[in-house]
Amino acid sequence: MSSFHEVQFPPDISYGSTGGPGFSTGVVTTSSGGEQRNQNWAQSRCKYNVAHGVKNQKQLDNLIAFFRARKGKAYGFRFKDWSDFKAVGQICGVLEGNKLVYQLQKTYVDSAGFTDIRLIKKPVSGTVTLYI
Repeated sequence: MSSFHEVQFPPDISYGSTGGPGFSTGVVTTSSGGEQRNQNWAQSRCKYNVAHGVKNQKQLDNLIAFFRARKGKAYGFRFKDWSDFKAVGQICGVLEGNKLVYQLQKTYVDSAGFTDIRLIKKPVSGTVTLYI
């Protein structure tokens, strides 16, 4: 049994949601006052609040039905983050044996030049266009 349902969260409710990526980092303070930081997750996990997207009873009914079908947290689903859903020019080719395999990714670069790469593993069918 798959723990992921290939269904998108209702976009009319997700539009205007707040939230985004979160990380789990433990900070241990030593007796000398120093700190040791432990990164618990290799990748971020996103969390959103969609309460502002529910405008009428029909949307509320759809939201309740959607989460009942997912059994709460039992099954993952597609969620469009309206503030971060495009990756342009972000394909990386890797040679596996004698063939070139491409991985869609998004690279984030901050003002100091530090980068984070997010692999796009489940792009929506029909939304990816490759240019050479």
